[in-house]
Amino acid sequence: MALKNFRLALCVCALCLIASGALPTTTHNVVLADTPIQHVIVIVKENHTFDNYFGQFPGADGAKAVTINGVTQTPPHAADSTPDINHSYTSARLAYDGGKMDKFDQVQGAIVNGFPLTYAQYREEDIPAYWTYAKQFVLFDHYFTSVMGPSTPNHLFTVAASSGGAIGNAQRTNGKPACSVPEAIISVLTLFGQITNQRACLDIPTLPNALTQRGLSWKGYGFWPMEVLHRVYDDPELRQNLYREDQLMPDLQAGKLPAVSWMFGARDEHPPRSVCDGENWTVEQINAVMKNPSWKSSLIIVTWDDWGGWYDHVAPRQLDLLGLGFRVPTLVISPYSKQGYISHQETEHASVPKTIEKLFNLPSLNQRDANANDLLDALDFSQLPREPLILPTRTCP
Repeated sequence: MALKNFRLALCVCALCLIASGALPTTTHNVVLADTPIQHVIVIVKENHTFDNYFGQFPGADGAKAVTINGVTQTPPHAADSTPDINHSYTSARLAYDGGKMDKFDQVQGAIVNGFPLTYAQYREEDIPAYWTYAKQFVLFDHYFTSVMGPSTPNHLFTVAASSGGAIGNAQRTNGKPACSVPEAIISVLTLFGQITNQRACLDIPTLPNALTQRGLSWKGYGFWPMEVLHRVYDDPELRQNLYREDQLMPDLQAGKLPAVSWMFGARDEHPPRSVCDGENWTVEQINAVMKNPSWKSSLIIVTWDDWGGWYDHVAPRQLDLLGLGFRVPTLVISPYSKQGYISHQETEHASVPKTIEKLFNLPSLNQRDANANDLLDALDFSQLPREPLILPTRTCP
């Protein structure tokens, strides 16, 4: 009996390791017929749940009303710039409350001078470009974060379909890249549910490695999570693919847009930064792609990394100790996007690598992306290609 239990424990541990990305798989995606998509641009923004941005969006599964102190009411209106709410792994678990989703107001910073900040929402007039993209292209309303926690682990899932078990942000020294500083640490969840610290330079399989092995180009524009990945940052050749966020436009003009791009900008909408200014930055990047010949063969994914302490009413399904976490908005913009379509399919940050793997016929990195749904529900390759939609930027408060 003891031997049987030991073997069972080994199997469970192995499954946990695969789910976290510690063990690669040999799973291959179904090969798609040739598609016109030659460029995938992943834009990752910060700290807003689906309900916080699209709770009032027509036809979407949003919280049109919330219960505050026992009173059901219309969610309060969020300001353009707000205080930050604690959004750690521990706070997320508190808010989740075993699936009851009823303790968001107990998170540190959730209530500010009596104002129920965590339940506040933005309206169409606050983020008109995002709503326009949702109306004209595709909005996913059941896209979840991969880790019930903050930025770093969720960013990593868009690159590696894994956080290597990390549940916290990398603690850096003087803002230097984590892999370049031996003392940089990150919080990791063990297989037994305990939180420990380890060096913030994670050795896990990544999509940039897989793309490189297949001879496909990629770049990280301002995408700092690459600096937490040993197999990317500590490889001098791959590290050359990391660029400043303002390099996208020169690359577009020079015809050097890679097959896959990950983008992150300092105007990221993370409180207390302006939501309006962050949206303007996103519009500038998308306009640049749309004005370029590359638009005809591009797929743009816009997503938000984590919940940021904001309320969301849909309880995420629990795949493992890491998550799923709370929903975030996700838009898919392409000449082949369906028009005004809302996808209700369950997706997550691991769906980003899954989509890229399927488009470019790459193997899965681990069980998380192997099992995730891709984002191709957004596309219709039989339709005539969509024309660019150039949007104006706004004067912000």
